[in-house]
Parts: sequence; C-alpha cells; structure tokens
Amino acid sequence: MTNKKPATEEIIKKHVAEYLGISTEDITGDDDLKEDLHMNPAEISDFMQSLKNIGFSVDISNIAAIETVSDLIGLISEEEEF
Repeated sequence: MTNKKPATEEIIKKHVAEYLGISTEDITGDDDLKEDLHMNPAEISDFMQSLKNIGFSVDISNIAAIETVSDLIGLISEEEEF
C-alpha cells in the first residue's frame, strides 16, 4: 500500500497536465485548481468524470472540498484504499 499513493499521485498529475495541455513539471500539490490552474467548476467536474473513465473511484459529492491538486490526490487516494 505504500507504493500506491506515489503512483496515484503521478498518474493524477499526469492526467491533470494532459487535461489542461500543460507539462507535469508545471503542476505542484499546492496548485489551486481554480486560482493557479484556472479551472472553473464545470471543468473540475468534467475532470473528475474523466478520472472515473480511466478507472479511479471518485465520489463527486466531495467536489466542493477539493481546492488544490493535493486535495484531489488525497481524495482519490482515500477512495483507492477501499
């Protein structure tokens, strides 16, 4: 289980980068989805759906609690543990 979080983190960062058309090096855990990555609520919702499409278990009801990339990774990692 120790290796799962870093792998999940890298996959999510890569997916964010691909979704936004930017480099993974430009994404940090502290990046705010709205302020730093300029994602609006509809884009965040679409992105969450895209994570479901690639096999991650995502609870969309927690979307309001997600502000940063780290929040997103934490939520997905928690879901993956179940």
